[in-house]
Amino acid sequence: MVIIATDGRKRANLHSRSIRHELCSTTRTKYYWICARFRKTIRNKVFVGALSLGTAALHFGLILLGVQAGDKVICQSMTFSASANPIVYQGATAVFVDSELDTWNMCPNAFDTAIKDRISKGKKPKATIAVNLYRMPFNVDQIRAIANEYEILILDDSAESLGSTYRGAHCGTFGDISVLSFNGNKIITTSGDGANVIKNIDLKNKAIFLATQARDNAQHYQHSAIGYNYRMSNICDGIGRGLMEVLDKHSQKRHEMHAF
Repeated sequence: MVIIATDGRKRANLHSRSIRHELCSTTRTKYYWICARFRKTIRNKVFVGALSLGTAALHFGLILLGVQAGDKVICQSMTFSASANPIVYQGATAVFVDSELDTWNMCPNAFDTAIKDRISKGKKPKATIAVNLYRMPFNVDQIRAIANEYEILILDDSAESLGSTYRGAHCGTFGDISVLSFNGNKIITTSGDGANVIKNIDLKNKAIFLATQARDNAQHYQHSAIGYNYRMSNICDGIGRGLMEVLDKHSQKRHEMHAF
């Protein structure tokens, strides 16, 4: 079985033994919210909440960071629109900054200038969305140092950079919350879907609660908060966990093509 995208291109070959095994096992279980394969890959104590879209993971990241209507969120201008759209979903305002030549990602100097400008106008930014564009990590050390100085939260948009590293650390671990995507144009795909990488177990539990329509622990359908239908299906989870087995091989091929 081969997944075919709407444009006719192959997306994933399901003849792989590992994928068949994962599909068989996942159909006998409930939804998988902790992506153990990714946690094993990055060798880091994080919680990974699997969601229906990378854009959903960006939206969820802002929700979990407490971004609300009226807040300001800094975002680099050179990125896909999905990085910025969730800011508007929350009723917040995007503050766009330029990118640097070395990484094509957020310029630390422009980031610092934008923060000072917003503070001078009476509204310190609540968070920033730092993107690892085209699998190239942003300048993590400088962006993190500036964010810490002003107590600004970082949403690490690693939608395109699964498998890339920065000084030995994996993309998808640089933010207070991070984002992954498994869309059809990514290094591994579940045909769509995404994930939040969360370092705090309380936020992880909140993510699971909100992603399943915020259903209360009751025998009947009871909801005391606004929830979302952002969960990944168990079938897609099985495909993704199987493809994680070849992530290193795919990353190595990318390096070989770059060096060619």
